[in-house]
Amino acid sequence: LKLEYLKLHPSLVRDIQLRQVNQLAVSSMLASCAGRVKVVALGVERNEEWRVLQRLGVHYAQGFLFSKPEPF
Repeated sequence: LKLEYLKLHPSLVRDIQLRQVNQLAVSSMLASCAGRVKVVALGVERNEEWRVLQRLGVHYAQGFLFSKPEPF
């Protein structure tokens, strides 16, 4: 498959600053993508989570930290 985007499930993102196993999983995925795929973190709710994700190399994210849901 030729992937353009890889979305990280919110369960990987939640409290990532406290979960080294999740940090290792995200690092491994980013290494395997090697710049070919845009990685998007879903469900980012806290600044601490976003800081860790950025340090790991994630450049795209969505979640309550950035915007509240809009009604349809």
